[in-house]
Amino acid sequence: MIRSNHIHLLARNKDDNLSDVIRDLKRHTSKKTIEAIEKRNESRGDWLLFGFPVRSKRS
Repeated sequence: MIRSNHIHLLARNKDDNLSDVIRDLKRHTSKKTIEAIEKRNESRGDWLLFGFPVRSKRS
């Protein structure tokens, strides 16, 4: 389930460590999210980009 502020994910992986898969998923989605924020003229863009490094350390 994808919500505006979080995601619920059921996942299973036979070959790789699941924590590696989740790490890679977070890395990819955060990069794409930052690109989308920078590309659009989002009124809260600066605030969102400012909070990314801080919040990413917590997850």
